[in-house]
Amino acid sequence: MLCLDWRRHTPETCGGALPTRCLGSILIRPWPAAAVAGCRQTGRTPYVGPLSLTSTLALRPAADYLSGDLRRYMVGGSALNIVWDGIVGGTGRPQLHDLVVRLIRAGMQQVVLPTALSADGNWLRMFICELASDAVVPHVLLSEREVLDVDYPLLPVPTLCIYPRDDDEADSLYRRLREAPPFVGGNVPLVHLVSQALRLPSLGGLFLDKVNGLQVPAQDVYVLLAGIQDEDFF
Repeated sequence: MLCLDWRRHTPETCGGALPTRCLGSILIRPWPAAAVAGCRQTGRTPYVGPLSLTSTLALRPAADYLSGDLRRYMVGGSALNIVWDGIVGGTGRPQLHDLVVRLIRAGMQQVVLPTALSADGNWLRMFICELASDAVVPHVLLSEREVLDVDYPLLPVPTLCIYPRDDDEADSLYRRLREAPPFVGGNVPLVHLVSQALRLPSLGGLFLDKVNGLQVPAQDVYVLLAGIQDEDFF
């Protein structure tokens, strides 16, 4: 009888039969530096030294989720700069919500939301409900503050970042993304959603002038993803 869990193997739980063989004797061969507390029933403590486990998580960008023309734009790490100017004073947020939902359905798996959106309870509730209804692409939603203050680890998956309108806040977020390991080297698909007038103080100019990437109006992206011609949407 093998000892699989020394905490459970007692005469009562084993029907009177105690373990006769401890897995520690087997595991010690491939992992001689590991350590366990010892088997309570067999009395063997074959491991010495502290228990040490080091692992490196390596994920390949899941670009296979990208659909249609967006896939052509983004495979290989190409950046896409979507120009959006419809959220001044809260106007246009329903349209922005619809655009972001469509981008997630098209394969964006990691979305960074500015505080103006993540703190808007009504917008966020509507957004999440829409995603929960039929979004089949696995995704994670992060707030601007989680990325900047908590230093939340960013995943190497197709990512959409919606930038705040404040130049300094947007600059901090851009530098955080630029320096994050998944995006160093430009191999992960990355979509920037910015306003036309957004500036990056650290680069000394407009975002759209300083950050390489295919520049596309939000209207065109929506038409691309929706497969319709709705000129009045934005």
